[in-house]
Parts: sequence; structure tokens; C-alpha cells
Amino acid sequence: MEVYTKQEIDALLNVYNCALPTFVNLMGPRQGDGYVIHPVGTEWKFLTALTASTKMFQFQMGMPPCAYARWMVVWTPNNVAMAARLLAFDYAVNAIPLNPTELGVVQSDGSMNPRPMALEFTDGMNKLIAGRQPKHIGFMVRDDGVNNWILYESRLELTFTLPRGIISAPPTLAAQLSAFTGSLTGTL
Repeated sequence: MEVYTKQEIDALLNVYNCALPTFVNLMGPRQGDGYVIHPVGTEWKFLTALTASTKMFQFQMGMPPCAYARWMVVWTPNNVAMAARLLAFDYAVNAIPLNPTELGVVQSDGSMNPRPMALEFTDGMNKLIAGRQPKHIGFMVRDDGVNNWILYESRLELTFTLPRGIISAPPTLAAQLSAFTGSLTGTL
């Protein structure tokens, strides 16, 4: 039988990094028929209420760096003029974002069928985290001003890698392991 010290057991528990996936819905999901979007025009606009398509991130509270950040839009764009834009901003006045930072644009391929389209924005997310300022993240759309289109979902898929040691044995287990290893080492 092998005997391990408390430090060796802690080292074994802390070997693995812990990935924490997080999903943030900016709109939807809406299964089935989706949201029918009436033409908004060729200028960037938020859909419906601003708060329905944006989320506030409290970056000033401290967040670990993001290992992977992707924005997923599931839609039936119907026309190549359709586009969706992901951006971060301080706040908005009359639906106009102040101090906007564009994180990327998803351009339609004109598909007449439901289609997921994704944009990776890990670098942009990490810049926001490093800036340590509260920011809204949301999306705006533009289209040809004529055709309706359908939105099923807009979501952020964020994966954070937590540092080693952040996940460990619960205090009661750690105390039991310590007492157990102490009693074993004391008898040898």
C-alpha cells in the first residue's frame, strides 16, 4: 500500500485545468417558426428593445481570460444584404451605442433555409476582459429594407479555463485526507 502526503494528494487533485463553458443568449432561442424580422433597412439597428439583444458584462469585477469565444447566429437570412454585427459598448442613448467596439460581422450568404453562422472573437473578448471596464455586448442587424427574414437564435459561447488549484477537495474531505495521511505516516 502506498502512502501519500497531504501535499501529494493536493497535487494530484490540482493536476487538471478546469474548462468552464458559458452560454449567453442575446436573443432566443425560438424553436419552430423563429422570430419574423420585418425589414430594418441598410443602417445598423438593434432589434426590438435594446435590452432584449444585449447583455451587461461586469469586466471590472475581474474575469479569467477566455480560452475560446464564439458568436452563433441561427437564421434564415433570405438575402445577401442581411448582416449581423456583434459589438461591445458602454451604454446606449436612444438605441445608439456609445463608445462602440465592433467584435465582428456575420454576412448572409442569402440562404432561404435555416442556417447557423458563427464568428470566433476570442481576441476581442480578452481585450474587453483586460480593459476591466463594464461593457454591454449585443448585436445589431441590417438588411435590404424590403424582405422579411427569420431569426432563431443569437448566442455567445464562451469557454474560460480556470487556473489550476481553483477546484480542490471540499474542506471536510481535505481534513479527512489530511488526518488519514497523518495517521498513516505516523505509524510507519
